[in-house]
Amino acid sequence: MTSNNQIVLITGGSRGIGKNMVDYFKDKNWIVITCASSTNWLSESKADFSFVCDIRKQNQIKNGIKKIVKKYGKIDVLINNAAISGNNPLNEQSSDEIWHNIIDTNLNGVYYMCKYSLPYIKDNVGRIINISSVLGIMGVPDQSAYSVAKHAIIGLTKCFALYAAPRHITVNSICPGWVETEMMQKRIRSLSLNKIDIQNTIPLSKILKPIEISALAFYLSSPEASNLTGQEIVIDGGQTLHLS
Repeated sequence: MTSNNQIVLITGGSRGIGKNMVDYFKDKNWIVITCASSTNWLSESKADFSFVCDIRKQNQIKNGIKKIVKKYGKIDVLINNAAISGNNPLNEQSSDEIWHNIIDTNLNGVYYMCKYSLPYIKDNVGRIINISSVLGIMGVPDQSAYSVAKHAIIGLTKCFALYAAPRHITVNSICPGWVETEMMQKRIRSLSLNKIDIQNTIPLSKILKPIEISALAFYLSSPEASNLTGQEIVIDGGQTLHLS
């Protein structure tokens, strides 16, 4: 689907998967809006409109949405992509600050974005897409806050899907496995692994490219996905098949 007037808001669009989504939707002639927690890399974004927003802060979200509505009058698709990671094992010495920072960003930030964007998302064609993770369907003790937040996003998605259904707005989550990003590189270094080690844990032996997540998000934004809602869509090369 190509469009000259469809508007997508992508959080965390300055790097990684989010940056690829910005480029992907722009190439499809969408009007793309993005936000990030700092000005770093935002100046290089292809987005039509960008703003700084710490999604832990409700007032910053509200102000950002006001700017969007004033400039464009609506939001067609919201993609909640912004997230942070960090190691916080479950022992007594682990940092409560890291826990709260990750939960505030990866869960509460998504909740606030959904809550304050939804009144301006168009009936019948509107979409919300939340980026969860395969860690939202399995536990990882040394990244407990990240895993807990991604689990909760799946539940939050189902709640908002039911809430938005009378307006024919769909709400879904995407659960990627390993994706070739800076975040992945940091994670495998922390585990003293390499890409071959990771590929050996994936039945299809392939690490995802960001464009694969972008293409799936684009499909979920299309009319062809108008009857798909409340679902967590796993894209991981079969990594989690052993959980079935």
